[in-house]
Amino acid sequence: MLRHAYARLQQVLARKQKGSNNWKKVKKKLALAYERVAFKRADLAHKISYQMTKENQLVGLETLNIRGMLANGNLAKSVSDTAIRMVHTYATYKGEWYGAVVQFIERWFPSTKLCPSRAGDSSHLSDLMTFVFPIADWENEKSTN
Repeated sequence: MLRHAYARLQQVLARKQKGSNNWKKVKKKLALAYERVAFKRADLAHKISYQMTKENQLVGLETLNIRGMLANGNLAKSVSDTAIRMVHTYATYKGEWYGAVVQFIERWFPSTKLCPSRAGDSSHLSDLMTFVFPIADWENEKSTN
């Protein structure tokens, strides 16, 4: 919806003579539209970080390769709209406020290969569809990552 509004305002702006009063009016509308989206994005990042830090004692955030994801044409718009860095920043200082520990997990950490109940390595179980950890008395379907 907003992408169409941006595109429409940019088309209208392109048709105006640069520096004219009508050009300035459309430029102001476009700036207000961008500002509105920026405020919505920041508001959502604040709400998500508040909920994470207020409800949990330990918050684990994965450090992602944002630059690499932005290079992918299929993901670029979606990734740039999510404001991942804002959520990381807000969660960090809100964690200090509300007593939550915020940990950043490296992107190469093998989290899907660890048993959640006892942090054991389950990479040797890659051929099985269901694996059982007898010590922890825990069973789970294989993750299809």
